Amino acid sequence: MKVASLEDLHRIRMHHVEIEFAGDVPVEAIRRALGVDGVTAENHRLRCVVRGSFEPLMGALVGAHVVNLSSHEPSLEEAFLAYYSGTEAEVASPC
Repeated sequence: MKVASLEDLHRIRMHHVEIEFAGDVPVEAIRRALGVDGVTAENHRLRCVVRGSFEPLMGALVGAHVVNLSSHEPSLEEAFLAYYSGTEAEVASPC
């Protein structure tokens, strides 16, 4: 039986992030950022999943002209289902 503590859930937490840029999107810098996965970019918008700290993503955005940034956590139900199924990386994006 797999049991998760609150600390475990905090460590595996993730956010679905959408960023809108005024100019060029630093896609490669964001893809290289630690804890950032599922990067997709279209026009001046980028979507990704951030696990853990936002610091690596924020570092990748230095020098970029960010117009808007939104972040959404998956529901508690989605997080538990992903954790207990062993597919934390497969939580569907609500965006």
